[in-house]
Amino acid sequence: MRYDSVIYLVAVEKQFDDLMQEVEVEQPQRKVFANRYADGREIDDEAGQRTFRPDYTFVIARVEYNNEPIIYFNNERLHVSRADLSGERIRLYLSRDTRDGR
Repeated sequence: MRYDSVIYLVAVEKQFDDLMQEVEVEQPQRKVFANRYADGREIDDEAGQRTFRPDYTFVIARVEYNNEPIIYFNNERLHVSRADLSGERIRLYLSRDTRDGR
């Protein structure tokens, strides 16, 4: 399979700061080759309470994905809204998250 994009997967580790507050620390980025899809349809979330239109949709090899919640594409920070497994591939639905100010 040929790939047309490069994305960077980022795992998040929870640690405690000096005040014993839990903070999320991003781990080093991991480069992965992916295929970008133009997916204009609305997706129902798992609870079925709302729908969203993903900003980006990518398909990568199943073995490449380890439940990383953050993806960088074109220097843009994105969050994995949903991941659908299909055989040896996994489809990642990504959205911009403005709540964290990034």
